[in-house]
Amino acid sequence: MTDSKLSEEKISDTTDEAVADAPAEDELPLSFCHACMTPFEDYYYLGEKYGFTLVGCLKCGSAVADPYPNPEFMEKFHEKYNEKLVPPSNAEREAKRHEKRIRSLMELTKGKDFLGVGCGFGYSVIAAASLDLEASGIDTREQPIKAAKKSLSKDHFTQTTLEKYAKKGEQADIVYIEHGLEQSIDPNAFIEALKKVLKPGGVVYLETPDGNHFMIPSNFARWKVVAPPAVLHYFSRKGVETLLERHGFKVEKFFFNFRPRMRLIAKAASKKADKKADKK
Repeated sequence: MTDSKLSEEKISDTTDEAVADAPAEDELPLSFCHACMTPFEDYYYLGEKYGFTLVGCLKCGSAVADPYPNPEFMEKFHEKYNEKLVPPSNAEREAKRHEKRIRSLMELTKGKDFLGVGCGFGYSVIAAASLDLEASGIDTREQPIKAAKKSLSKDHFTQTTLEKYAKKGEQADIVYIEHGLEQSIDPNAFIEALKKVLKPGGVVYLETPDGNHFMIPSNFARWKVVAPPAVLHYFSRKGVETLLERHGFKVEKFFFNFRPRMRLIAKAASKKADKKADKK
């Protein structure tokens, strides 16, 4: 999460309740790598947390929770898990941080429509609006969206998923994803929705935990980001690049980060590259 610390005790308790209500473990689907689509007949063991085993893909190095929860399980979990988010202590500094990044994205596209995905309390959207962009933000969580509407206006923010937003037919020149991919039960549907939302010639900024970073603790399960089923995926750079390429995107740049958090810029691939990706 970019705007809160997940409560380990609450996740643990909520997971126990969801497990009690949801299908038995042997009825849940086995995991596979959602990045490179490799079935987990062979994998490496990364530990256990909250009743889930964490397994790594031998092909691309991404990690995922096992057994993989189905939609019914996740619905039960989110019904019960409602963690209160804490906004950053310095809102102005947070907006300035986003403003600097958004300025660099504006140099890569001529369009003015901005969409913040997983926007939390809306600081990226506030920053985009200050730069005279037509800014909107979406998040699945009710609390930060309510707060964001007070900061800018209710017309700028919607509580929804990227998949549902894409069905409305609205598009943006800059799609700024602060979080969401790592929590998605279907990352391929998430990226396919991203493809529908991005205008031709547009640019994507994406953040997600880096599951192969050199600063991850040797005991993977002790990494504070590891919180299944609230966070299901811990992609490697290779994994994210493979996932994006499969849906017609090309990574233009990975940013170096001392913290185990991946930051990248991507654009729609050329038609030739897109056809190559479709064959995979």
